[in-house]
Amino acid sequence: MSKAIVDSFILKLFFALIIFDVVTVVYLTPKTQTLTAPNEQPKTTANEQDQATKTQGETNFDDSGNDDDSFRGSKSDQVTGTLVIQHCSSHQAALDNIKTYIQAAYPDIVFESSIYPLPTVQALISKFLQYIHWIMLALNLFGDKIFSFLQMPYPSWYLLMKEKKMMVLLVVLGGSMFLGNIVNKTDAFEVYLNGDLIYSKFQTGTIVTTDQLDTLLAH
Repeated sequence: MSKAIVDSFILKLFFALIIFDVVTVVYLTPKTQTLTAPNEQPKTTANEQDQATKTQGETNFDDSGNDDDSFRGSKSDQVTGTLVIQHCSSHQAALDNIKTYIQAAYPDIVFESSIYPLPTVQALISKFLQYIHWIMLALNLFGDKIFSFLQMPYPSWYLLMKEKKMMVLLVVLGGSMFLGNIVNKTDAFEVYLNGDLIYSKFQTGTIVTTDQLDTLLAH
C-alpha cells in the first residue's frame, strides 16, 4: 500500500476514536445533580416553625439537668439523614478521616461517598488519552503483527519507533500517567446533607473540618 493510503487509514482511525469518545462522554457520563446553595435552609410554614419552637423548648427543659457531654450526645442523636461527599481521588485520606468521625459522632447518619464526576470536556480528554495510551502500547508490543495482519507496509514513524522501542514504552507509560493525573483531577470535596449542598471546596478553597461539620449539622 502507498503512504497516502496508510496516512488516510490513520487519520480515519483518529477521527473514529474522537467520535466514539464524544458519544460515550455525552450519553454515558452521569449527570451531576442540581443542588441548593451552601447553608441554604429549607423554607418552613408558620405551623412548622411553631411546632419546632415548642419541641426545642421541651428539649431544653428536659435536658436542663444533664451535663454538657450528655447534652452533646443527645444533640448528635437528633441529626439524621444521609451525608454524601463527592471528592477528588487525591483527597482520599481526608475522606477517610471525615468518614471515621461521622460514624463515631453521628451514628444515625448514613455516610456515602463517590468520585466527583468530570466535566464533559475533561472526561473527553481523559478518554482520548486512554485510547492513545493503549494504541501506542499495542503498536510498541505488537506493531509487526498488526501491520502484517492489515497487509500494510511499515510507516516511517513506526520504523523510528522500533529503533527506540524501550524509550517509546517509557514515554508512553510515564506520559499517560502524568497527563492522566492532571486531567482526572477535579480538586472537589463537596458535602451534601439529604441532597442539599452544605459545604463546597470549590467555593471555600479548603476541605471541610470536623468542627465545621459540627456547626453545619447543628443547623
